[in-house]
Amino acid sequence: MTIKELIAALEEKIGKRAEVVFHPKHPADMITSQADVSKAKLLLDWDPQVSLEEGIGKVVEWYLKEQSWAKDIKTD
Repeated sequence: MTIKELIAALEEKIGKRAEVVFHPKHPADMITSQADVSKAKLLLDWDPQVSLEEGIGKVVEWYLKEQSWAKDIKTD
């Protein structure tokens, strides 16, 4: 999933358009990621219980419920 696809999924769940601001690439930015949970399956017998889309929905639902205090968390 690309960042643009992730933003689109969030926009859909939230029901608002994001204000996306592009900046020059930082030298530490990753170009790609080959995230793989197979090692967690092998070592921990772990399998994801929800899809990424469902997880996004759960995060948005939680935030909307808790935004009275969560909005004050600094993320920058």
